[in-house]
Amino acid sequence: MQIYSPLFRLKAFGVRTHVFAFLQARKALQRMKGAIRFQKMTQAQSVRKQATSTLSHLHIWSRVQAQIRDRRQSMVIEGRLKQKKLENQMKLEAKLHDLEVSMELGGIASDSGIF
Repeated sequence: MQIYSPLFRLKAFGVRTHVFAFLQARKALQRMKGAIRFQKMTQAQSVRKQATSTLSHLHIWSRVQAQIRDRRQSMVIEGRLKQKKLENQMKLEAKLHDLEVSMELGGIASDSGIF
């Protein structure tokens, strides 16, 4: 059996303490890295969910806007058609009025014996 000096034992104890502290620090670092990886993974997952949700809402909003635009365009076309129909009706009534006036004038003229 070897007998070690107290100084040797003290130094050996110090080395063991440093090694133990180093191992504990390394384990803590590994746990921290694992926690950071887990956190990044869950954040990435939530970011993906959020991005998917946002894209879905944008797609729905785009379809709604397209429907609104189509309705407005059809309303404008419908209004133009109504306006054109009204104009044509007014022109027809004006021609009919002119024809009636000319017929009345023709009747007066034929009664007076001018023609």
